[in-house]
Amino acid sequence: MPAQFYVTVSAMEARILCSVPILTLNVRPHLERLLPVLRTVCDDVFIVDGNSTDGTVEYAQSLGVRVERQSADAALNRRITDFTEARLHSWGLARHDWIFIIDADEVPTPELLATVQQIVGANNPKVAARFRRLAQLPNGEVVKHAVCYPEQTMIRLFHRGAGITLTPNRKVHERFVVPPSVQVAKHSEAFVHAWPTPPIFRQKLAHYASMEYDGWQGKGIYDRLRWVVWYNLTSVVGQCVRAVRAFIVGHVRREAVLPWAYTWPLIAYRFRAMAQGLRRP
Repeated sequence: MPAQFYVTVSAMEARILCSVPILTLNVRPHLERLLPVLRTVCDDVFIVDGNSTDGTVEYAQSLGVRVERQSADAALNRRITDFTEARLHSWGLARHDWIFIIDADEVPTPELLATVQQIVGANNPKVAARFRRLAQLPNGEVVKHAVCYPEQTMIRLFHRGAGITLTPNRKVHERFVVPPSVQVAKHSEAFVHAWPTPPIFRQKLAHYASMEYDGWQGKGIYDRLRWVVWYNLTSVVGQCVRAVRAFIVGHVRREAVLPWAYTWPLIAYRFRAMAQGLRRP
């Protein structure tokens, strides 16, 4: 990770009084980038682990980071089968009312952490925040233009007293339920998200596609046409437009563009998800 993405507590006014739950399973290399950044900046950083066997738990404990379990199941290497359930469980383990959501394979920039500090310091429960996420390729290059940009779909910072929760029965691609009284702001500061190699990336997308429509039993034909067929088809059109725009703008500006080896699986994902959804009983 480039040095400019690291920040020390000396650069901050004080520890941010927020909780940072991190869902983990065999991600020690990612935690070796992330935890040194977070543990001295945020007051309550903890991992919620699926019984990893690669030293994830031991590494977190060596830094004094709290370790919690995703479930009472003692099976090793327990993969998450319901991300909504796992998120809600992790929020329930927080020691502060402000929840800062970050994945193990992300690193927040100093500018993002400064914004989090400002929002938490103001302590307005009726404010929530989204941030950008920039892809970092295995060679260390940070992508500036991609088919999936701007990626600000998920709320990353909120106050538990605001009544924000997640839509039930969505096992992947969690969807937030936000009371009308809460203002959700989009911020330009970014996470840097480490992407795997293209073959592993395709495997992850295939797994998510198979999870996307679990819990659809009993849904009517209208819901299927709207969310399985129409939603996916319109998403593909939008992705194609963004892919072309990213290619043109990136090459004109001579900035990094997401390679085709990642772009085409993202577009194909929607067709795979549609096929999986139509096969659900």
